[in-house]
Amino acid sequence: MNELIKKQLGLKVKVLRENASLTQEELSEICDVSWRTISNLERGVVTPDLKVVLAIAHHFGISLDDLL
Repeated sequence: MNELIKKQLGLKVKVLRENASLTQEELSEICDVSWRTISNLERGVVTPDLKVVLAIAHHFGISLDDLL
C-alpha cells in the first residue's frame, strides 16, 4: 500500500474515532485488535488488515470507498 494512502486512511480513522468520542482502546475492542494496531493504523505506519478496515467501515456506517 502506498505510504500516502496509509497516512490518509489513518487520518480518516482518527477523525472518525474522535468525532465518535471513542478511545483507541474502545475502537480496538470493536475491531477485535490491540490498541497498538489502531495507533499504528492512525499514524499510517502499517498496512491495515482487511478485517480491520471492514470492521471500521461497518461500525461507522460508511462504505469502503468512503473510508479508502
